[in-house]
Amino acid sequence: MFTDHCEIHTGGGVAIFYKKSLYLKNIQITQELALPETIVCELSLNITFRLLLCYRAPDYDIEHVNKLNTLLTWAASCPHTFIFLGDFDLPHINWTLNECTTEPIHATFYNAVTNLGLE
Repeated sequence: MFTDHCEIHTGGGVAIFYKKSLYLKNIQITQELALPETIVCELSLNITFRLLLCYRAPDYDIEHVNKLNTLLTWAASCPHTFIFLGDFDLPHINWTLNECTTEPIHATFYNAVTNLGLE
């Protein structure tokens, strides 16, 4: 099990639970990339997958989104298949229709994800 929780909020946090028969390696994040409630790990099967799991609280500001985008860009730059998972609390993004409001927090996150070619 890998976990990360936020010291600022009550409750919350993220966790990855997996069978011990799987090889899952926690990837250490440098201090300048570190964010609360995020986990980066690699799962090795026939190929290696890098996973970034994140919880973004609704009250996090544009600075948090900018740091998250930096972490996302770093994590996605690995040579492995990349998967980004989370609860981003950005209700004004419609991923099905690829539409987003111009509100800065939503637009910044949406642009980062789409510019990386993530679907």
